[in-house]
Amino acid sequence: MARRRKRKLNLKPVFLILFVLVAAVAGAYFFFGKGSVMPKPEKPPEPPPPEIIVQPKTHEADFKDVSLIVQNEVSKMLKENNIAVSDVTHTEKSVPREKGGKIEWTQKEQLAVFESPLTVQKIKDILAERLKDKDAVVYKQEKDTYSGQKADRIDIAYTGELGGDRLTLVVDRIYLVPKTPAKKGEGKLAIIIDDCGYDTQTVSAMSALNQDLTFAIIPSREFSVEALNIIRHSGKEAMLHLPMEPLDRSQMSEKKTVTVDMTDKEIKAFTKAAIEELPGISGVNNHQGSRATADTRVMKAVLSTIKSKGLFFVDSNTQPNTIAYKTAQGMGVKTAINRAFLDGQADVEYIKKRMRQAGEAAVKNGSYIAICHARPKTATALSAMLPELEDMGVQMVFVSALLH
Repeated sequence: MARRRKRKLNLKPVFLILFVLVAAVAGAYFFFGKGSVMPKPEKPPEPPPPEIIVQPKTHEADFKDVSLIVQNEVSKMLKENNIAVSDVTHTEKSVPREKGGKIEWTQKEQLAVFESPLTVQKIKDILAERLKDKDAVVYKQEKDTYSGQKADRIDIAYTGELGGDRLTLVVDRIYLVPKTPAKKGEGKLAIIIDDCGYDTQTVSAMSALNQDLTFAIIPSREFSVEALNIIRHSGKEAMLHLPMEPLDRSQMSEKKTVTVDMTDKEIKAFTKAAIEELPGISGVNNHQGSRATADTRVMKAVLSTIKSKGLFFVDSNTQPNTIAYKTAQGMGVKTAINRAFLDGQADVEYIKKRMRQAGEAAVKNGSYIAICHARPKTATALSAMLPELEDMGVQMVFVSALLH
């Protein structure tokens, strides 16, 4: 019987398979474990904390704006109750603070003349009611004097807090004086305010005065039209202040001026253009013009144009040889003549004295015309003098009320 041969087992394939399996397991471990680890998505970076800006502490406290708010409310109240205000002044106030720095505000002072049925107590009550929503109060009322006359003084104060402390600032001081009846022999006074058009601040201040005043505006100036609007909106009378040649031609203040060497046609054209530049004016007076107002031909050319526009003419009377007033009368132009210049010196007391003299002349003669100018010191003097003139028995009127 033949023997069967033993077959040898070939293990190479088995080892190969085991090797492949081990390699696969190891690869998976390193790939999914410690090896090539998939990066986790990073969280967005935390935003940096907001920058804290520490403002430097200041010890300055400015209450000028709130002062103005309260002052404007007081002005509205006085105007609505027909209380005449004059001699208005503004003062900047400043006091030191205990911890350094200062408190700043403005204080207004004004003379207020009231008529029956108003009384000091009634005015005080109206003010208290008006100011209750403005952080302001009627702080004090006491007897006082103003320019030598008896007055009731009312102090208006802004109230608030500053650094935990109560704050009281007097921002408006009103001197109340009752209106006195006019004296017998009452005279009418017309004051013409010349040289308007160079600025608006002085014109605004003088237009705000509660009296009939006449304003004469120089044409072709930067603020001529704006000044006209201010004057007319305030209910005052407006005129053209027509530039005319002075005796010394080198002293002419305006480039465009009526001169004696112009033809009649040129004079009429210039006068017509100046009038039309200021719509709504009532009349004309001469600016300078000492040479031109002494020339009959020149004045007839000027006055014929004024007459054709239905305007009046006031002779400023800048020299004794003027024929302008008489020429206007002869041509049938409504006219008047100035009797005095009030502000030949830039001094408030001098101007007040001249205005007082004009008032006395008005009472004595029944009427009077005077000229001053749109200047700060003149505005101050006029504001102070209006109540005094009224007490003298002077009635302020537009110059158009005194024409012939």
